[in-house]
Parts: sequence; structure tokens; C-alpha cells
Amino acid sequence: MMTRQYSVLRIPAPWCRRALALLLLTAAVILYGQGQSAALSNLSAGIAAYERKDYPAAIASLQGLTARLPKLADYAGYYLAAAKVESNSRADVSEDVAPVWSTPGPSPLISKAAIVAASGLITAGKPVEAMRLLLHHYEELAQPDGDL
Repeated sequence: MMTRQYSVLRIPAPWCRRALALLLLTAAVILYGQGQSAALSNLSAGIAAYERKDYPAAIASLQGLTARLPKLADYAGYYLAAAKVESNSRADVSEDVAPVWSTPGPSPLISKAAIVAASGLITAGKPVEAMRLLLHHYEELAQPDGDL
């Protein structure tokens, strides 16, 4: 009997992504209460649009959320940067992923954000900066079994 493996960084099953988005939204409601419901709705809509590969809608929903949701700024920034990279906007997304590096505790998105930021830097024509970023976050990157 073959079973599917779901790694922490790649969640291929759609139901897992929806569960993750629902869990994130629930945690956000607990952190912020009802006062930030519009911003939380935008975060949820942006993540859902990203998962549907509707990158322009994701960018529109996620724009400006890092300032409105400081406790979830790493998630808003990561998904905004990922949507920009996937939409081939050729923009440097370093500013968008900056909240991932500056969270009080280690963000669970550091590895994914480093990859997205490096991809953005490469498409923006800055491959040397992309290499520096990946080397700086090398310890946090997911490693293949042969590199352990």
C-alpha cells in the first residue's frame, strides 16, 4: 500500500492547504479578536487567491496587510511576495518578505521566504544578491537527505 507523504514545506493536497488557511484564520481571530476582521478577511482571501493561482487578486488582497496585521506580517508578506514572483512581475520582493526576517520569534516561513525572495531577486536581475540571501539563510533552508 502506497501512502502519500506531505512535507512541511510542500502541501500538495488541496484539502491540506484549505485546512492550513482555516487554521491561520482561526489563530488570527484569537490573536486579534473581532476588531481586525476586514484585514483578516483580506488575508484569508489573498491566501485563497494565491492557492487558486489567481495572483493578481492575491496581490490586491494582500497589499498593505503587513502594517495592519503586525502579528501575522510574516504570512502576509510571504504570500504577497510569492504572488508577485508567480505572476512574473519582475519586482524585487525583498521588502515584501522583510517581516519574515524581523518577527520576534523564528517564523515558520523562513525557508520558503528565502526561496521566494531569491527567485524575485533573480527575475529582477540581481543574481548575486539572491546568492547572498540564500547563503545567509542556508541553515534554515530545507536540505535534501544527502546534505545532512
